[in-house]
Amino acid sequence: MCLRNPSLDFPTLPLIAFVVSVLPSILASSPEVAWAQEASSFQSQILTGQLDTNDPTSPGGRYYDVHTFSGNAGQAIAIEMKSGEFDTRLTLLDRERNLIAENDDRDGTNSRIVVVLPSAGTYTLVASSYSVGALGSYTLHLQESSAQAVELEAQLATASRLNQQVIQLYREGRYEEALPLAQQALALRETALGSNHPGVGTSLNNLALLYQEQGNYRTAELLYQRSLSIRESALGDNHPDVAQSLNNLALLYRLQGNYGAAEPLYQRSLSIYEATLGDNHPDVAQSLNNLASLYQAESNYGAAELLYQRSLSIRESTLGENHPDVAVSLNNLASLYQDQGTIGPLNPSISDRSPSLKVPWGKIIPMWPLASIIWRSYIVSRGTTRLPNLSISDRSLFEKVPWEKIIRMSPLASIIWH
Repeated sequence: MCLRNPSLDFPTLPLIAFVVSVLPSILASSPEVAWAQEASSFQSQILTGQLDTNDPTSPGGRYYDVHTFSGNAGQAIAIEMKSGEFDTRLTLLDRERNLIAENDDRDGTNSRIVVVLPSAGTYTLVASSYSVGALGSYTLHLQESSAQAVELEAQLATASRLNQQVIQLYREGRYEEALPLAQQALALRETALGSNHPGVGTSLNNLALLYQEQGNYRTAELLYQRSLSIRESALGDNHPDVAQSLNNLALLYRLQGNYGAAEPLYQRSLSIYEATLGDNHPDVAQSLNNLASLYQAESNYGAAELLYQRSLSIRESTLGENHPDVAVSLNNLASLYQDQGTIGPLNPSISDRSPSLKVPWGKIIPMWPLASIIWRSYIVSRGTTRLPNLSISDRSLFEKVPWEKIIRMSPLASIIWH
């Protein structure tokens, strides 16, 4: 999983997320789950399944299937869930529905659990998705494992925990403290997975971001390039993770003022996202915004305007008019019009979007009120100053600046927010 950003787009930390599972409590009360059913004995096998609208759902809106098997104390097993249609999530529970293991990030969209069973009895395997409402077919590979495989999996779990610490330190701007932890996570993944595994590419990307934030651009560039090479080799030239690496490397060049090097990378990243996700996906809107911001920096205002407008349209249609990313797009488009010294066609007034404000748009631009209205509405409705749907860098920067100051920061807001 990786960071995305619109205007000055900080690259996405491709994060390894171990979400606390709510499935045990869901399953305990779900009439669809036959807990008394006889479980099959554990044996190496491949099962196929389908998440569809007839399946039970978690409170968060994720469909899931349940499979049971019997195991022995001390038995080492490996279970892998694969799907080419959605990002998988795998959860293993014991007979009392206690969480034994969980994974959603083994190889791209695949999940894998390798564990030593703590006791003899019936175990429940919950096959679900990482994303809300995802549907599609999947396969489950069940096989006996070894103590060595369990140890390797423990190393990967340690690397994931270290990565979570890196994320938290990054949010707090404590880059020097995060750096050795990111290096340790990279070393563990290289040992467990090999030097050319996509998981290693993710760790390289994280480490590059930390060096970038410290201004060590040369080291960051080498790490980004290695991450990109691994992803292209392991995943193919047109994978979304490749698009993310291209985006991050483009940002690095942009920060150094090397717009000529950044532009083709942004363009290729956008092309991959459009081909793999469709023309109207939020990640496509993100990529459009990134390229538009580069054109704006180059004073190519006509090209920037078209991309900003398309990005805004996608976000309004897919996320809703009051989503924070829509505020970002409005803010960036207003910034473009100010750079041009024109009012722009957004609206002669914002009365349609905010009846209480009757000020002509030309007078409104310096205050960015339309964007701030959406931000403020979002925050007030949740009673928080945290923005959970934004990237790590967006949230950390937002938390460092008092809200009232951000509203008054005018053009700088587009840089601070993204």
